[in-house]
Amino acid sequence: MQAIPALDNKTRPINTPAQPLSWLQSSLGFKEHASYRPADVINDIRREHSLQIGYWTAWRAKEAAFANIKGSHESAFSQLPQYCEDIIRSNPSSTAIVERSPDDHFLRMFVSYVASGKDLHIAELSSVSTVPT
Repeated sequence: MQAIPALDNKTRPINTPAQPLSWLQSSLGFKEHASYRPADVINDIRREHSLQIGYWTAWRAKEAAFANIKGSHESAFSQLPQYCEDIIRSNPSSTAIVERSPDDHFLRMFVSYVASGKDLHIAELSSVSTVPT
């Protein structure tokens, strides 16, 4: 059961741990800023809906809304091997490597485009070679 804002502009408390956060996520608008804090969520919900929510409810709603926008870290990291294959397919002779730990956690990723490598090699050669005068 979701709470509905009071028509008399009084702030009503809402108890959301058992309630879905989807209505709260959608009402955030959404302000995707690194500085958008749970306290800002609390103030926005109080101002726009005349509802009072707790800090952790605001934090969960903010995190869930960010996850909906950006996706989870797990899903992003699981796409890295395909991304490396796409780089190699579209840029032959380039290097793209994803390294994982034995327990299948992301360690690092290395990408070197062949065009950048050639420019680097040319720059190294020009800095080493001397022109006789």
